[in-house]
Amino acid sequence: MNLTNYQTAPPRDVERPIFPRAGLSFSLIPSLITPGAAEALAVKVYRLIKTEKLDPLEALRRSLTGYQSPVAPEIIRAQIQLAVAEASDMDFVPDVFR
Repeated sequence: MNLTNYQTAPPRDVERPIFPRAGLSFSLIPSLITPGAAEALAVKVYRLIKTEKLDPLEALRRSLTGYQSPVAPEIIRAQIQLAVAEASDMDFVPDVFR
């Protein structure tokens, strides 16, 4: 397994809109994210919806614009390598991480 070349954006057309109305493209979506960071993003989106009365997609766009992972990519890669090494069934490991 070689994660050194794994991109932080999906290997799709990253500028292709996924929610055109909100201006969301794949380039805004982090592909390596910890469960804690995902929860923090969800809470941030929820808070923007409730406090600023934003449309959910606009709140998501705002939350993802300029997003910086709280965990360094090298640390996430090391965690993935450890998880793959300890996997009891490789069928559950996505191909990109094998």
